[in-house]
Amino acid sequence: MSTELLSFNSIFLAMQAWEVLCFLYHRIGLVLFERFVLLIASSVAAVIGLGLTAMIATGRLNPWTGRFWTLLDPTYASKFIPIVASVSEHQPTTWANYAFDLHILSFAAPAGIYFCFKDISDISIFLITFGLSAAYFSGVMVRLMLVAAPAFVMLSAVSLSSIISSYCSDIYLARAAIAKSEGSGGNTGGGSGMLSSNGVASSSAASANAAAAAATSNPQSKRGGGGARKNAAAAAAAAAAANTSSPKATMYSAWGVILGAIICLLSYSQHCIWLTKSAYSSPSIVLVAGWGPYRHIMDDFREAYYWLSHNTATDAKIMSWWDYGYQITAMGNRSVIVDNNTWNTTHIATVGRAMSSNETEAYKISKMLDADYVLVIFGGLSAYSGDDINKFLWMVRIGGGVFPWIKEPDYLSASGMYTVGGDASDTMLDSLMYKLSYHDFQNVVTQQGKPGGYDRVRNYEMGRKDFTIENFEEAFTSENWIVRIFKVKDLENRRGHYDLEVKLK
Repeated sequence: MSTELLSFNSIFLAMQAWEVLCFLYHRIGLVLFERFVLLIASSVAAVIGLGLTAMIATGRLNPWTGRFWTLLDPTYASKFIPIVASVSEHQPTTWANYAFDLHILSFAAPAGIYFCFKDISDISIFLITFGLSAAYFSGVMVRLMLVAAPAFVMLSAVSLSSIISSYCSDIYLARAAIAKSEGSGGNTGGGSGMLSSNGVASSSAASANAAAAAATSNPQSKRGGGGARKNAAAAAAAAAAANTSSPKATMYSAWGVILGAIICLLSYSQHCIWLTKSAYSSPSIVLVAGWGPYRHIMDDFREAYYWLSHNTATDAKIMSWWDYGYQITAMGNRSVIVDNNTWNTTHIATVGRAMSSNETEAYKISKMLDADYVLVIFGGLSAYSGDDINKFLWMVRIGGGVFPWIKEPDYLSASGMYTVGGDASDTMLDSLMYKLSYHDFQNVVTQQGKPGGYDRVRNYEMGRKDFTIENFEEAFTSENWIVRIFKVKDLENRRGHYDLEVKLK
């Protein structure tokens, strides 16, 4: 049993218990009900406490997972479970994610909370609680945007409907005032005492106009007094401000707000259609760059998996980071060392250790794991930012969680920056990940006016170009250099005599 599922079931049972208590409250007296509740509450608390203790002691109930504790403490995973923190869907949500996924809902939902506070009821309290909790949890993990979406939709609906309803009332009152003024002989006052929903008296416009006329007709103004001019200007400004609150101005401004809301809703619907079509409906293994006539399809993943399935032995084993395990197995029909369902943290840390070690040590680990090929993802040519170089520090952190001699500062520059340029540390430049990713890259010109070996993702020229690979052999590089596959050599002078004394602890 999972503690996360147990919490959902407990809430369901609590709701049923509440309905039973409400039923009994209307059937028995208050004194008996209080005694009954006290007896039942103490008995249920004792049973629940003993039941949880027994299930945890017998192993029937799993403890809270790292993802759950991360929701309460966003730094928990990065401190204690780096493999959980390394998953992209567990990263904190950025403002760009909110704007991209929610569009105008990012601004309309907070207004909905305000309107819920203005009219407190059971429904509004639920929406406030749901919205605030969903906003918090979605900020901790980007995957929980799925939970936040319904809350943002409902709160936005409350705000937009309240705004449109308010301004529709303004239009109704303004039209009534205009009709009354026209019926009473064209009095522009529009019926004194008629108030719009914004609380502005239409008669105030006439009062302000009269004040302005009186100020300009004052004899002191004819003498050129500065104070009179200022009073006249202030009165004129007041008259202009009052005129803007006339029934027609109120009606036109209300129509403008309603039209703006309609335009926002139409824009939101178009954004949702585009988002579904462009961002969430394309296969993740086919990359698209550019738009219209400049659109470029990069099919490197499928190309590489096709090569694996047709050019390697059927029992070949592929060592790569766990992200691509399912794809290699399903599309390449080859076994992998680790995949998305590997629960053995030590096994994943061993692969991370191999990628972060120098070539000699990495070769020993590859042979120990019985790997025939090593696959890395590289975006230096295609500007694909989701490559293994950008994930490399997570490999170091996960490997260092099991093998304490692997330390993240060793892979940073002297200034503490993560770089692959000239300031990169020797440990970084000697790592297997760097060598496999940048092998022969110095011979490639990626951008006009830049030297060979210029990385378009990191915007650096590769830090070391004069290196060779002895224990691994390049077997395949896709068209855009996104997928690179290297064969683990079986050197003649080492066949059957591998030094596999690799420390695991």
